[in-house]
Amino acid sequence: MEFIELHGKTVRKLSHYSFYSAMIGKFLIFFTFGSFFSILGNSVGYLLLLISAFILISYVIHSFMSWHAKKEITYKNHLVGAIGLILLILYLGIQSPQLLGRKYIMIIGFVLLLPATIELARKKR
Repeated sequence: MEFIELHGKTVRKLSHYSFYSAMIGKFLIFFTFGSFFSILGNSVGYLLLLISAFILISYVIHSFMSWHAKKEITYKNHLVGAIGLILLILYLGIQSPQLLGRKYIMIIGFVLLLPATIELARKKR
């Protein structure tokens, strides 16, 4: 539980631009990472889709119920949704083995992560 609170405080230090670009960068990295391992897609692809769909459905239901009960939606709940989204992005990457320029797309993803990394390093001091 302490890790989740620490992670939440760290994410709140980021500006909206850095957070947005970091999320897009992570999307591109996980998508191309899945594309690199598309050979495994036949054996684990649909299991990955099933798990991600279950996690995302439970995230949406829990968020809606919290909103309806006028309770605060916790950061832990958002992390569960992020895990489901990462698994879904991996599945989509596995389904695209002929992705052109995979290395370049991954480099773009890491470049988009740079502003958030630099901002966090400056604020840690």
